[in-house]
Amino acid sequence: MRRPRTNRSDRRKGALSGIVVDSAREALVENFADADLPQQQWEHMVDIMMATRAGEWKASDPEEVSRWFLDRVTEHTEQLRRVCRYLKAWRDRHWKAGDGPTSVCIMIAVAQSFEPQRGRDDLALERAARVLATALKGEVREQAIADGAEDFNKRLDAAGRQAASSLAETLADQLRAARFKASYLAGDAIELVRRQLGERVPYRPDLVEPDGGEDAVRLVGAERVARPVVKSTSAG
Repeated sequence: MRRPRTNRSDRRKGALSGIVVDSAREALVENFADADLPQQQWEHMVDIMMATRAGEWKASDPEEVSRWFLDRVTEHTEQLRRVCRYLKAWRDRHWKAGDGPTSVCIMIAVAQSFEPQRGRDDLALERAARVLATALKGEVREQAIADGAEDFNKRLDAAGRQAASSLAETLADQLRAARFKASYLAGDAIELVRRQLGERVPYRPDLVEPDGGEDAVRLVGAERVARPVVKSTSAG
């Protein structure tokens, strides 16, 4: 896909690369801001009950979840918060009835293994989508929150979890496809992303430039290979 044209100082700010330059990132994030869960909403979520593994019901502590997530943001930078906002927008687009993965489920699943990609929200989002695709297949628990007693993916049944996982995998695939579109197909790249995240992604082909692929290579872990067999030889 394409990387936005930026100078060095702009790259330090981060961007949804291949879609908008840093000068437009703030507007994009602002458009996604309503998908975030404000602090005051956590504070007002009192007397929420959750089912424990023992079959009992106990009061949930939303502030405990909030504190845990804010600690992860501090650890991984504000890029984590932005990526979660993008994923909530993806959720809202595909589950218009509001019956998809919860915001808290997405936040926890992504934050548990988030890896920041400096200046590249697109790569961070692509990786987070694949992480989410795996997480949504089963339970989403966090040991640091209520000792792992709550399954934050409990809203979805088995069929719903499989469907959500498939959609998250499609999101990752479409982001990757958009990154590798040819320069003259900038509009097509943006449309791929808009179909996943919605029309809040600005249609600005002029802000898109080719992705050299160097950063994407870093997302692929090194594979251990067997040591080659060297047969003994004799000189002479």
